[in-house]
Amino acid sequence: MIEKIIDSHQHFWDPYQFDYFWLKPDDKILYRQYLPEHLKPEMDRAGVESCVFVQANHQLAENDWVLDLIDRTPWLAGMVGWVDLTRPKVAEVLDGLIRFVGFKGVRHLIQREPDDRWLLRPDVQAGLDALADRRLTFDLSAHPRHLRHLPEVVGRHPTLTFVVDHMAGPPLASGDLDTWAQDMAALALFPNVYCKVSGLVTKATPGAWTPDDLKPAIQIGVELFGFDRLMFGSDWPVCLRASTYQKVVSATKEALGDIDTEASANFWRKNAMRVYHLDERNRG
Repeated sequence: MIEKIIDSHQHFWDPYQFDYFWLKPDDKILYRQYLPEHLKPEMDRAGVESCVFVQANHQLAENDWVLDLIDRTPWLAGMVGWVDLTRPKVAEVLDGLIRFVGFKGVRHLIQREPDDRWLLRPDVQAGLDALADRRLTFDLSAHPRHLRHLPEVVGRHPTLTFVVDHMAGPPLASGDLDTWAQDMAALALFPNVYCKVSGLVTKATPGAWTPDDLKPAIQIGVELFGFDRLMFGSDWPVCLRASTYQKVVSATKEALGDIDTEASANFWRKNAMRVYHLDERNRG
């Protein structure tokens, strides 16, 4: 029985307050406010207790906005924010942010960078070192094309915890998972890499997917990472392009099948707590 769930990957945004370079007014589903008051009823219906915000923008102002939301939202357990990893004084920026217990890590939308090897740039590498020095995580917003470069990145930073968002986008609609699985296997060899079972419903066949369609990728994830390094994420509100919040949770449960109590606790709650230090009240 699943008693408590942590959603390790969701977003809030407000296109009337911030400019999101990837979000356009013609997106009829996503171009609107998505705020805590919109998510909480969905969480309650799905049996989700708390969640982790993940950045949706390359703006420092978003960090401030979400940190204020954390102060006012008890069930918002923490945030993965954004900083410019190429900035020479990135350490100073991070030192300012880690004063807030809700700040847990950083993500950069690497899929928006024209260079698939962006993470291997010397200035980015220095930024990743700064994250490791502060016990912060780095979420990998990777697509399948990035996977062949990631073992080199991870190997250079053995003390930094990396989290692969959305299982790096397995091509579920085509069903051709071989190359993706081989590249994920190489990445899973590194013990400092975790993986989120999230974002899968938008990779399946639009309008026709079932929980069975999610199983191949999830089973590969279990084989590669085990239940010690997998965690659940909804990818709300992006998931609304293909599903409801409640259906994402229920479909994930069905695709997982019967798993033992310890595995269930790790997947649905404990791994997120461990990776993002959600039980910490201070940093020093």
